[in-house]
Amino acid sequence: MRSNVIIALSFIIIARLCLPIEYRFTKTIPIPFLMNPLMTFLTYPLILDIPIYVILISLWILGILFNLVRYIRELLYLNRMLKKLEEQSEICKIKNLLPDYNGNNYDVLITSYCDSPKVLGSKKVIILPNIHFEEDKLQIILMHEIKHIENHDYYIKQFVNFLTITYWWFPPVYILRKNIDLFDYYGVRSPLNTAK
Repeated sequence: MRSNVIIALSFIIIARLCLPIEYRFTKTIPIPFLMNPLMTFLTYPLILDIPIYVILISLWILGILFNLVRYIRELLYLNRMLKKLEEQSEICKIKNLLPDYNGNNYDVLITSYCDSPKVLGSKKVIILPNIHFEEDKLQIILMHEIKHIENHDYYIKQFVNFLTITYWWFPPVYILRKNIDLFDYYGVRSPLNTAK
């Protein structure tokens, strides 16, 4: 499946979970042999007469808060790293590198802190390693990175990251995140600990 299809399905499932309405054509299938023991288990008072479902929901919320704090720290780190990269890189425009290009003239950072071309964060900036590319290869590389920007891949990755934060207990969400690869700053060495 393409990642866009998976994202659309995830969005539909979340919307359905948030708006649990029944349609006229909905057929409810009673499963008393499963639901009755499950409800008995979830409402069983475990610690200080607190039902198991309250403990599970509390753990879910604590996990969300923990992952949210970690996520915000990573975003702040990424923003600091981008600012430092801008200070320590050669900055040019796409039309400087591709004179025949007619699209949006995004900034390009050429830096020795990067091993491969990429787009980082919400800024529409392309990062290139400080190595010589032949003109035809450079065009292919830049067009690929421009597609990432124009397809709004960053926002798709953000959506998947929020899914991971919310459903941290659900193993398949980590497989989805691995395939989408939200924080794709791996392969970029941090310039934060170096002198100007």
